Amino acid sequence: MIDARTVIQFMSRKGYRPVPLRTLARQMHAADSDKQRQLQAVVGELEADGIVSRRKKGLALAHPRSLVVGTIDVKRRGFAFVRPAGTEGPDLYVGPRSLGGAMDGDLVLAEKVKRRRGRMMLEAGKVVRVLERCRKRLVGTLKKWRRRSYVVPDGMDFAAEIGLSDTTPRGAEPGDKVVIELSPRPSRGLLGRIIEVLGDASDPSIDVPMVVAQFALRTDFPQDVLREVKKLPRGVKATDIKGRRDLRRELVVTIDPESAQDFDDAISVKRTRSGWKLGVHIADVSHYVRPGSAVWQEAVERTTSIYLPTRTIPMLPEKLSNHLCSLRPDEDRLTLSVLMDLDQEGNLKNFRIERSVIRSSKRLTYKEALRVITGKTADFGRPIVKLLKEGARLAKLRSEFRMRRGALELELPEVQLEYDDAGHVAARFGEDRSRPFIHRAHAAPDARALTDLFFFARTLGISSDAHDARRALQHILQKVEGTPLSHAVNLVVLKSMKHAEYLPSSEGHYALAADHYCHFTSPIRRFPDLVVHSVLKQFDLEKGRYKTFDWSAHLDSYARRSSEMEQVAEDAEREVIKVKLLRFLQNRVGEVMHGVVVGVAEFGAFVELEEVPVDGLISARSLGGRPHYDERGHTLTDPRGKRRLRLGDRIRVVIDSIDFERRELDLKWML
Repeated sequence: MIDARTVIQFMSRKGYRPVPLRTLARQMHAADSDKQRQLQAVVGELEADGIVSRRKKGLALAHPRSLVVGTIDVKRRGFAFVRPAGTEGPDLYVGPRSLGGAMDGDLVLAEKVKRRRGRMMLEAGKVVRVLERCRKRLVGTLKKWRRRSYVVPDGMDFAAEIGLSDTTPRGAEPGDKVVIELSPRPSRGLLGRIIEVLGDASDPSIDVPMVVAQFALRTDFPQDVLREVKKLPRGVKATDIKGRRDLRRELVVTIDPESAQDFDDAISVKRTRSGWKLGVHIADVSHYVRPGSAVWQEAVERTTSIYLPTRTIPMLPEKLSNHLCSLRPDEDRLTLSVLMDLDQEGNLKNFRIERSVIRSSKRLTYKEALRVITGKTADFGRPIVKLLKEGARLAKLRSEFRMRRGALELELPEVQLEYDDAGHVAARFGEDRSRPFIHRAHAAPDARALTDLFFFARTLGISSDAHDARRALQHILQKVEGTPLSHAVNLVVLKSMKHAEYLPSSEGHYALAADHYCHFTSPIRRFPDLVVHSVLKQFDLEKGRYKTFDWSAHLDSYARRSSEMEQVAEDAEREVIKVKLLRFLQNRVGEVMHGVVVGVAEFGAFVELEEVPVDGLISARSLGGRPHYDERGHTLTDPRGKRRLRLGDRIRVVIDSIDFERRELDLKWML
């Protein structure tokens, strides 16, 4: 597709010379008539906007040196910065009145202009066109002032009003939550049209639909997907088992959260004279979902299941996720088994990955398994009790092994560093054979972030004489374990870390101290796992019989999409929880509560309440004057130096106000 973005970026290339439209079409590989019509229409629009001009020799940007293409970052106070795309040029400041209808995250075309500040002339910018909307749809509250109707969008850090292009708001009343589709080419300000009315903003039943619409989550499966799934068998057929290792007589159990409906993996553990035999048996989703199929393509779009408080949005249709692939007790299920031999110290001696069939003996919850391991119950029969206790012993040895290798363990309830031996083994297997995997990567923290972290630890009287940064982090975390300083130090360690992501190459996992790692045990709910399974089938487990697929053409986009959607899923899950908690607090304005400082910035301090796990902001202005912000020390001190907020401090706060639309909880510090 040819759009304004591609045309502007093409004309911005170094060495571009003005050419006629026909030559431009040839240079941009717009050979067919549809693309030529698109190009002609886009060039016409850009000419009308004064962005492209016709010169003697042809078409070119009107002011190439003064135009910047980049992503706009809108700040809380309404001003913004345009970060140039594909260059290392400086960010361009854009004032609140020069946004041109752009919203945070949009790809924009901005024009450099001179702006006077006192006697100085500064370079600033104004948005002349929105090239690509970051979000095409928004959720907000319908408002009315006199005869004018407009929508205030939810969750924005800055004040925004969206005018309506349709004067008839589809039966919506002021105070309703609505879904609005933004105009792709705003002329002045923000403009959109209402496409769905969710209901009264004060009704808690719309909270989940509101977040689903806000994040544009895919809820319904397309008809071609449903038709494809309908053809699948109801259960495992005898022909499916042929050629697989039969483990149906092995004692195998699943252990999952109490609310889980899809059981991806199961374990078997046996004590031997030389150590242990550990089996991790993962649902063989790749047997039913083949690359290029309709179900596969839908999984590419979703990449993950999303778990909201009252609703699950699965990656795969229910027939697969909750039935055919789910490792339910007393039912034959096709699996990929990672079979490992470990010695008395828990060291991995050898492994193999095989196609198998299992029959789960028991479905256990984490709570039930913990009760068995701690000796509080033995109601599940002696064999299962033995399996769980042997598994716990082995897990302890493997954890100690990882810690010796340099893995990090954070004492934060919201942070779980997911590690499974099967993922490590599969990644090693793939790396040794140069297989095209999607890897789980976690880069080492920046040197400056580590320097600031160690400085903060020293301000608390904590230091380490370890020469290796990873060992020093381990020592610091061990020193504060179980102390009042633990929360603050763990938070700073977390903030210093980079985000884990999916990559088509093995870059290692810093926090897990693993050279190779991939997600492997959850193919029902996570697309990268399904990709790894399918690659193993094509090249190793079913070589010559599994569908051949060109992974090199897709792996990069699969990895990028998986990382993006993982973040979307986390944000959506947090948003629903925050909405519910803010509703709960609406009638408690003025109450005093305890909280912990979980973030410090120049504009204020974020505090997580103890009674209700939600963050609120103590504004820097409420401390009086201009407080001093110490970025390295994570402190905010009032101008007189008498009051100081530091990361990890436990303080008393009063609930000052709640802005439900902006998802903001304002707090005041009680001395």
